[in-house]
Amino acid sequence: MKRTKFLLVFLLLVLPACEDYVNNVDPFIDRVVDAELNTPSQIPLLRIGLINQGYQSLDYVLLMSDGLSDALIWDQKLAGATYAGFRQLEETVLNDLNGETNGSYYDVQQTRVLADTLIYRVNNVTLSDQVKNDALYAAYFWGAYARYLLGTYWGKDENTGGATVNVSRFMPTSVLYADAVNRYKEALKYTTVALNIKIINSLIARCYFFLNDYTSAPTYLNLGLAKGDAPLLATYIPVPSAAENAYRAQASDELRIQWRVDARFQGYVTAEATEANRIKYRNYRTTTMLEQRMYIGTSTTASTPIPLIDWQEVSLMKAELMVRGSMAGDPLAVINDVRASHTVKALAAGTTVVLKSPTSAQVGIYEERDKELFVRGLRLIDQRRFDSFHISYGWKYFPTPLVEKVKNPDWNR
Repeated sequence: MKRTKFLLVFLLLVLPACEDYVNNVDPFIDRVVDAELNTPSQIPLLRIGLINQGYQSLDYVLLMSDGLSDALIWDQKLAGATYAGFRQLEETVLNDLNGETNGSYYDVQQTRVLADTLIYRVNNVTLSDQVKNDALYAAYFWGAYARYLLGTYWGKDENTGGATVNVSRFMPTSVLYADAVNRYKEALKYTTVALNIKIINSLIARCYFFLNDYTSAPTYLNLGLAKGDAPLLATYIPVPSAAENAYRAQASDELRIQWRVDARFQGYVTAEATEANRIKYRNYRTTTMLEQRMYIGTSTTASTPIPLIDWQEVSLMKAELMVRGSMAGDPLAVINDVRASHTVKALAAGTTVVLKSPTSAQVGIYEERDKELFVRGLRLIDQRRFDSFHISYGWKYFPTPLVEKVKNPDWNR
């Protein structure tokens, strides 16, 4: 009983003192409370952070897409090839515990969350027109691009593309693309920069193009990037940062090499030597294996950026639609413009343009896209569009992560 009374007295004396002590602690200096970001001074910083997050979230997606396709080969003969998740991509036998694809999924979702949250923040503070427009342009743009990535590269099974957003039910690619298009169009309201307008129209056109909507795509292609326009580039911070361009980080002997280039690209160059001006590779050490040289150190401090959209890709979309009868024009002339931009030998007058598998007197859109869009994460989509997957079984999308499915029981309803 005496011990109990003593304990009560002790607690009565100590607890108020503890309360006073806790209440007088200095504020944290290593973190920012969310509400403190809703201020005019923070909005420009959040915009820059969103753009950087966007770039850093997509390079592994593009690399792994090329690995799942027939563009890159994961080969244990390469010195650095050890990731089990990359082996799954190579074999097209994936599961929802794949650490590589799951990590990129959450990176892309983080970009989406930052973009969507920035819209809320901007609309709840007083800003100058310039700061507001710049922030909303970035927010709608990256919100759209994140949804494009989710709809293009992830799926609920081997052949069904799509993802969830904000603990939603599964949203198929067409729904995510529709949302992306709407957000791209909203971004157009906040820019007067001619190049930005062309880039967004090009990305809208790509969404329709990948959905095989050949009626809607031409309208936006005609408003998109034209010959000589600058591309949209994903840039990366200096070496030896861990944020290095993923192609250079994982598919180049300059850093670590786990992926080699498929041998057919050497065949393109053997057939036409000037193709080496746009299909860049070299032999890996003293072997016959090939490593990409598109993304390399341009100096001792930086690596080559990744083109996310350029006028050459827009031109090849137009050429394909011309062959399909959805646009007017001369597809051979368009293809030769693209080739000339890399000093690749022009195709002879009278060459017939077909969609795929050309004879000696023909050129194929499928093959020209393979050369022009070398290691840019687009080959997988073309294989799906042309029903030309290199393996008769397996995943053509990255699986929805297990954690996402566990936390979101409605995901597959």
